Amino acid sequence: MSNECAPQDRPPALCAFGGSRPGTRFAYTQISREAGRAIARAGYGLVYGGGPTGVMGAVADGIWDEGGHVTCVIPRFLQEREGNSDSRLHKYVVETLQERKTLMADLSEGFLILPGGLGTYDELFEAITWSQLEVNYKRVCVLNVDGFFSPLRELFTQLIDARFVKPYDLRRVLVTSSCGEAVQYLTTTEEN
Repeated sequence: MSNECAPQDRPPALCAFGGSRPGTRFAYTQISREAGRAIARAGYGLVYGGGPTGVMGAVADGIWDEGGHVTCVIPRFLQEREGNSDSRLHKYVVETLQERKTLMADLSEGFLILPGGLGTYDELFEAITWSQLEVNYKRVCVLNVDGFFSPLRELFTQLIDARFVKPYDLRRVLVTSSCGEAVQYLTTTEEN
């Protein structure tokens, strides 16, 4: 793993997972940029996958709009294909996707989930599972932009009703459509 910034050089950070594409609605990137601004105004930096475009590019731009700190964690094979060369970016290059997710979790205080595709859902469920299994005690907030994640609420209810998941397993997960509520939730200290 190459490391271009030392952990002591960065503020506390939130990890954002979302699409490398912008999706079909302008709201996806607009709210993502707003979320980045809110994170920076709360005194937090961003840890993300490093993509320069789409939802992920928008959240990083929002952080930079407020003069905030952005760290990316990117596997070497993606760096070569779609890496971000922005000089403001602090970068970790890893070998695998699993190393990427683990390091992103280690570098952050909580997880903000933004609209995205299969990779975003993989990251969302892994973050929830880490919390459920007490691998970490980090909160997960799903930013429900234009109802994008509304089916997720139904899925959670179905999992609980079928007794595959206990309500307690989702105790650190919030689904909201408000950037302000999302950032407040993720930056509020929680007693384990």
